[in-house]
Amino acid sequence: MKMAYHVVLFAVVLALYSRTIQRGIPGGDSGELVAEACHFGVPHPPGYPLWLLLNNLAIQLGSSLFPSSTPALITNQLSCIFGALAAVGISMSISLLATHHGVLWLPSAVGSFVGGLLYSVSSLQWLYSVGSEVFALNNCLCAWTVYLFMIYGTCASTTMARNRVILLGAF
Repeated sequence: MKMAYHVVLFAVVLALYSRTIQRGIPGGDSGELVAEACHFGVPHPPGYPLWLLLNNLAIQLGSSLFPSSTPALITNQLSCIFGALAAVGISMSISLLATHHGVLWLPSAVGSFVGGLLYSVSSLQWLYSVGSEVFALNNCLCAWTVYLFMIYGTCASTTMARNRVILLGAF
């Protein structure tokens, strides 16, 4: 029950992004990135290997599950998922910080939900989350890195717990 609002936040943000998703190839590097993800090539430096791996997998799965979907739509939807996960990471960081400082559950839940939602509707976050670009994945990884730092600083009290957080962050 206490974490259910993060699931609701994910669903709300994903629904918002999905309503405004790019149906084709957006501008910028998207065309090159999607083309390289389709045939597992290497785009211009730095190449974005994690983005390519995840999008190639999404294209393969999406094409077999939804044959009428285009690679552009599949990779754009994956960016929506990364953007929604970034909002949840921000929300969980706010919640953890508020709880650590003694804020009651309801104000903490409302504040973290609103914080994650406001982050997700900021103009650049929205732009990066509805089209095939590397920035949505980067924002997602950064948000979850912040959350791991919060766990390390507030919750991990034993050396073993801290080492687990460090290993998870290194992964």
